[in-house]
Amino acid sequence: MVPVGLVAASSAIVHIKSGRVKAIAVTAERRIALGPDWPTVAESGVPGFAASNWVAIVAPAGTPRDIIAKINADANRALKMSDVRERLAAVGADAVGSTPEELGATIRNDSERYGKIVKLLKLKLD
Repeated sequence: MVPVGLVAASSAIVHIKSGRVKAIAVTAERRIALGPDWPTVAESGVPGFAASNWVAIVAPAGTPRDIIAKINADANRALKMSDVRERLAAVGADAVGSTPEELGATIRNDSERYGKIVKLLKLKLD
């Protein structure tokens, strides 16, 4: 048996560099800057496979639209700064800004996608 795990590249990189573990593939749609020689799962023989984690800034329902627009504009501006992009890339993250509508679509799509898996596998929280 070969132990295997799915972990964030930022958590695994120190162990990969030490030689204690080997990166087999990344679950993202495309290769990542932290390990450009690591193939994607899709490239490794599972066409269409893509899964990644993401981080977002959210606000309570009912937050005025102008406040959301300002926070979004400021966040997107920061994500375009070279030092921010470099720091994120150093830990295996891509600086990807979007609109509130795009974030909403991502949340809905991921909820639907993973909801189907939860139902299919009959997963329950303890």
